[in-house]
Amino acid sequence: MISSAAATKAAMPLHSTGRASRPAARRVAGHRCRRRYDAAPCRGDERPRIELAGFTDSMRDWWKSIGFFSEMISGRMRFFVPMTEEGSAILGRRIERHRLIDVVSRT
Repeated sequence: MISSAAATKAAMPLHSTGRASRPAARRVAGHRCRRRYDAAPCRGDERPRIELAGFTDSMRDWWKSIGFFSEMISGRMRFFVPMTEEGSAILGRRIERHRLIDVVSRT
């Protein structure tokens, strides 16, 4: 069970840098899963996209095969869904296999 303080911290909006002040964290079946959905474009890239976090090494190949694209940013592999017409289909295939845990907006 998540305390109300933890839920409030997880729901904090993203700052203008495109990073969450506190990433959403949840306990699911004894594992700590991080899921952050950020629709902010990254610096130097004009394509709007959604970042998905909280993946495992075994998920990387599958995510690439269904249409996610990846980038190494600050030494970390990050996965993104393009915000195009095909992006909703890509995200739909991901949600069919792994349920959505949390969404953090930039409002």
